[in-house]
Amino acid sequence: MSKLLELRNMALAVAFLLDADVMDHVLETLANAVADKAIGRLEGLVEKLGSMANFLAASDAKCTETTLTLKATSETLKGHVPAAPLTWALLAKASSSPSTLLDITKAPAMHDLSHEEVSKIQQCVLHDTCTVLIEFDPNDTEAPSDFMATGSSKLRNDLNKILKRLDERDMALRKGEDGETEMVAPRTHAIGLKNLSRSAYLAEFDTADSASRFRRYATTNWIFFTAIFGDGVSIVDKTYSIIARFVPCLGSFNPGNTDCLHTIELENGLKSDTITSAPWLKQPDQHSSKQSVASLKISCNDANTANALIEKHIFIGGHLVPICKDICEPIRCGNRQKYGHICRDFKEEGCCTNCASKDHSAATCTVVRHRCVSCGPDSTHASSDHGCPEFARQCTELNTCFPKNCMLYFPTDKPLTWTTAPLKLTPKPPSELTRPLATLQDFMPSLPPAPPSQQKQPLHPQPPTQHTPAGSRAPSRMGNLDSFGFTSQPGGQNNKQSILLSLSST
Repeated sequence: MSKLLELRNMALAVAFLLDADVMDHVLETLANAVADKAIGRLEGLVEKLGSMANFLAASDAKCTETTLTLKATSETLKGHVPAAPLTWALLAKASSSPSTLLDITKAPAMHDLSHEEVSKIQQCVLHDTCTVLIEFDPNDTEAPSDFMATGSSKLRNDLNKILKRLDERDMALRKGEDGETEMVAPRTHAIGLKNLSRSAYLAEFDTADSASRFRRYATTNWIFFTAIFGDGVSIVDKTYSIIARFVPCLGSFNPGNTDCLHTIELENGLKSDTITSAPWLKQPDQHSSKQSVASLKISCNDANTANALIEKHIFIGGHLVPICKDICEPIRCGNRQKYGHICRDFKEEGCCTNCASKDHSAATCTVVRHRCVSCGPDSTHASSDHGCPEFARQCTELNTCFPKNCMLYFPTDKPLTWTTAPLKLTPKPPSELTRPLATLQDFMPSLPPAPPSQQKQPLHPQPPTQHTPAGSRAPSRMGNLDSFGFTSQPGGQNNKQSILLSLSST
């Protein structure tokens, strides 16, 4: 009986030993699998956290700049009194009295323009609000054919007669709706009609209200204007072009589809039909096979809408893209590579854009040394290089003639849009803008380190740590089980075995 009891005890002991050994083996295998999977996940997580930190740093800098700009704007507008509407009488009075000119702008600290430049911009703003572009079909038999001064004058008189009839008709309709007997009759009068070389007339009206009423008449009563301009007459809306950069070009977004344009308006809180067109700056068939983003030229029919888009980033195709104003650059001939004209004005022999040679074109040029046509044989840059001194001089002359070209926004009657340059902070080095990446150790309770005598020495000595220069990105760090708060235990072979033994003992 005692032997049976001993055999039973031995069998139980062997079973417990086998159970412990199997449990240790299973736990070790499970721990290895968990560690490998966790390390694989952490490698991608560290890279994403680094990208997120860079994005947050850039966003913080942008928010700081915006906050300081708003603060400066609020201090400037303290005690600001709304200015009276701009008229030619006020403009003529301001030209003889500089103090009155400053009273019109009411924001001298928000731009560094001279009195002459302010006067030019005011004239441009008034001209834009009082002019309408009228296009017609030159092949139409009813279209205007006399483009001399007498023909334009006769056409303007006929236009004013039609406008007078429409004003009287509109006055009668308003009396019938309101039931009032004393009402001021509207006066829509064209003071000028200039023929353009593109089969169009530029009509100038006495006031901005007259131009607005003419656009309304042309929409609701366009049949009246076909008698003098032909059946192909149309009113061309003014466009304000802005550039959207880094727009995804490989997805489902198609700027040629009007539904996509309506989606942009809806996602950014714009009024319907404020975006008239949005073509790619470079045709899609000319995009690189690896190109994923491109620039988009968005045309708006309202200056306030364009300014609102410039003031903030917008979403296109689910991506946040930056916006800037489309400015005018000097005209350069693609044939002769000289400024001031285009190819169709001169039919002379062309030059290469890269080396200024007349023997070949830029597509077949193999010359390594560049040369500019405008700067002469001693130049070391191409004719199309934006760093060309002649290009810089042409840009300065263009900005002098058109001061609004160097403005941040499209100028309107709001003084805030007359800013010539954005208020920016002094740029900080990248080291100050980068946040340190958080690790799992920051969220775990720290344990005391092991004594130096019990710490394991590495099999291969590590090279000394090198200082990472400012602005460079530190390499990704590989994670291990120590990242989870497990430290070395004295007397054990490694962390995992110590953990397994503690688990098996329980």
